[in-house]
Amino acid sequence: AGAEARGARGATRGREEVSPRHPFAVQALALLAACATESQPAQPVGRLGHPLGTWLHLRCVRDANGKVGPHDVLIDRIDGHICEPPIAMHLENLAVPQGERILLGGYETGRWIGMPDAVARAENLPLTQAGWQFAHSIVVTSVQAPETLVRAAKEAGIGRF
Repeated sequence: AGAEARGARGATRGREEVSPRHPFAVQALALLAACATESQPAQPVGRLGHPLGTWLHLRCVRDANGKVGPHDVLIDRIDGHICEPPIAMHLENLAVPQGERILLGGYETGRWIGMPDAVARAENLPLTQAGWQFAHSIVVTSVQAPETLVRAAKEAGIGRF
């Protein structure tokens, strides 16, 4: 009964009871907090350990392991922190040379690839080679090194020059 009575009258702080003097203000603040949460949902954390869309300074080399191409890199530093083991990622908008250390700025993003099993069953479609999965990638926004890649990025319209 005591807890119900306190709940009806207001919150308690130690032994002192605190009554809501402005219930409308409390409701308005709660509504504002709820709206801010809905309009700004939490960003999922990517493979690089930061929320998707976070600008990062990356050091990498072109990946030469397995079925890879000129857009595939091994990231060994993120914002100066060593990645051990290096993290394999795909660059959306930049092809890189082999054998050179690359310094770039950009952000992690991604997209869904493949086909959900439920869709394939419902539509009687064959499953795709890639299972339904989220494919992470990097959008390059600037290149700092090597100089040949800086020029190529400029010609491709990457970054502000």
